[in-house]
Amino acid sequence: MGLVIELYSLIPRISVPSIIAEGFTPEGLHKLDYYAEQFISGRLVYQRFSPREQYGCSAGGETNVVASLLAGAEDCSDSDVTETLSEFQRERQHGATQESVIEQWAKISGCWIENVNNALAHSFGEEIAEGGEALVFDHGATLIKSIGYIGYERTQGCIWPWEKPYAKKED
Repeated sequence: MGLVIELYSLIPRISVPSIIAEGFTPEGLHKLDYYAEQFISGRLVYQRFSPREQYGCSAGGETNVVASLLAGAEDCSDSDVTETLSEFQRERQHGATQESVIEQWAKISGCWIENVNNALAHSFGEEIAEGGEALVFDHGATLIKSIGYIGYERTQGCIWPWEKPYAKKED
């Protein structure tokens, strides 16, 4: 483990906004993974999170941490146009930017599912109910309740916490 940290110390510090601006290069992806490892281990503290939120984000795993870091990255390209927008319009615009950045990262890193409906049905069985933020699937002898669905078009895709294809395997 010490060797990995030493290798990463050779990589210059890269800000999350610059990783986004550079289009998620392999170096940027590895740096995001490193930041996630540091966050999960408690060696990196995200100031916008309370200790309880930091713990919850860490418990969600590396994919959740990276998505949170990307969502929290400030968009340096804001222009004066946003001053003419209402607070609600600014929030929607900011949310759309966050969604786009996270989707771009997820596709490049290999944790994006393009057709969510088929993937969920394949993994969990037939969807038999939906409500609020939950979906219910008939999985044979059991029912599976998926919590966290937030009402976006599920057919657009989603992030799945799979191992990233670019990650190097340890022998």
